[in-house]
Amino acid sequence: MVEALINLARASHTSKGARNQPPARLLFASSIAVVRNYGKEFSASSSSITVPEEEMQSPETVVPMGYAEAKWVYECLLGHVGRHLSEEIEPVIVRIGQLCGPEASPGIWKSSEHIPEFLKASNLIEAIPQLEGEMSWLPVDRASRSLIDILFQHDKVPLVLHVENPVQQNADSIMNTLADALGLSPDRKMPYQEWLRKVSSLGVFDSLINFLTNDFQDLALGEIRLDMKKAIYYSKTLQESQGVNNDVLIEYIRRGEKQGMFTKAAQ
Repeated sequence: MVEALINLARASHTSKGARNQPPARLLFASSIAVVRNYGKEFSASSSSITVPEEEMQSPETVVPMGYAEAKWVYECLLGHVGRHLSEEIEPVIVRIGQLCGPEASPGIWKSSEHIPEFLKASNLIEAIPQLEGEMSWLPVDRASRSLIDILFQHDKVPLVLHVENPVQQNADSIMNTLADALGLSPDRKMPYQEWLRKVSSLGVFDSLINFLTNDFQDLALGEIRLDMKKAIYYSKTLQESQGVNNDVLIEYIRRGEKQGMFTKAAQ
């Protein structure tokens, strides 16, 4: 994968053509997982960490998993490219927060992602957890438009930008809407750790349990926040972004049901 990125950078370099042309812009979609542990290293005393739109020099900020570590390596590589080939290539690293399903097209939220898996688990045990915090879900089609805004900017763009929904929404309210759409009783809401134990006992969400135990509350509930001042400046889509409305949330459930995503809850 590193070799592929290097080859892409080289292709971008050679596609520049005439010497008086601006450098070719190469946009790389990175992840919030690269900065998961930023708070532990720099601001451990704060309950909510805001990560700046800048390079991360230390691998200690990264979630210890191959996906996130690979993203960090690519970020470092592109930073090097930007410093040494700036006349030919303009790399832009975009760390993306939590995406959700589309809002303006008939697609569905990918069933293997952790929030759909979270909802499948809740449906099976017929209960949702109590969540404290805020969510910054950004519909995937809106995210795509924001990347297009950045990619085709006429002015030079900073090396690192962050993209998530600048509008934060109450996590418990979002979950209540989704639970209601699934037909789950609000009386079955339980503390998060109790919910996690019940899901773990099913033995069918092993790949999800580690994330839910170690990273979900930081990455999904607003404890790690991405500074977006630069990205908002360069993206009209982000400037106009609003929260995800209830009709869209309910539609995610309806589309998932049509695809057989949610099996009948356990009795």
